[in-house]
Amino acid sequence: MSRIPYILFLFSFTTVCSYAQHYKKDWDEMGLKGKVKYMESCQYKPVEKAGIVVKGEKVIDNWIDLDRHIFFNESGNIKEEKDYSINNELFKTSSYTYNKKGENTRIDTYKISDGKHSFSLFYYNGKGNLLRYEYYGPDSKLEEYSIAKFDKRGNLMKWKFFYENILRDKWLNKYDKKDRIIQHQYIAGNDPQALHDTSTYTYDDKGNMIEYISTQWYAGKSFYRYTATYNEKGQMMEKRYILPNSEMATESLITYEYDQWGSLVVELTITYLKDKTFKQSKNSAAYKYDPLGNWIEKIEYKDDKPVKMYERKIEYF
Repeated sequence: MSRIPYILFLFSFTTVCSYAQHYKKDWDEMGLKGKVKYMESCQYKPVEKAGIVVKGEKVIDNWIDLDRHIFFNESGNIKEEKDYSINNELFKTSSYTYNKKGENTRIDTYKISDGKHSFSLFYYNGKGNLLRYEYYGPDSKLEEYSIAKFDKRGNLMKWKFFYENILRDKWLNKYDKKDRIIQHQYIAGNDPQALHDTSTYTYDDKGNMIEYISTQWYAGKSFYRYTATYNEKGQMMEKRYILPNSEMATESLITYEYDQWGSLVVELTITYLKDKTFKQSKNSAAYKYDPLGNWIEKIEYKDDKPVKMYERKIEYF
């Protein structure tokens, strides 16, 4: 497992909780099918020619969309990553170390340009729960770390993140009898005036989250809520946001469509405005798959105009 989920806690609370409580193979985390040995992914500018979208020049517009080459071990976990620049020059490598239980205990990262070396360490309890994470910069100095506490059932109850030995963020969680999270509190540091968020979750009989309520305190109180519906496969089909604190909108409705492989292909958003009008936007994607069902080409559209194109090369054991 990479350290990315722990660094990007603000972006994906669900990802981190899942990672902290239930160890999964990287194949599963990345949604890969079959025994993938190697995967190379890169972004390109989409170009329309005679009504057909083709691959244009190589693009790297953020650190997530890097030209990344990933090597897996036979257990389904990443053993090495190589990142290339827009000029196809290798600029960073990362190697992963695992213990006998298959738990990722260390990641070593090397920048080719300056030879700087940084590393991350991961410490677990006997149940496979990640108790502590540490990141050491190029000077081998501890720069950031997190501490987690679990209950007897392996649920993440408390999580603290420190940067330069200063508490920056804290989580407090509550669960129901089925070990489903029902309340999550996020507190930024120790300042009572800092961002404070309390979220609650409600589920249906199949375990799908059907209601989410978030209450935030930061320079005043804000609130929003959404409800969700699912199909028989457990795929979210509709999400409706209630926006009482918005200056322009009252609610927003998002509907989803999937292809035969389970990939999201259409996301349609209708936002209802306070002046009784509405606006609509559409995000969509088109895929090409290999025989095992892993996509090898993806084109993203915004209101039916191509905006991003990705290509993946996959090899199997």
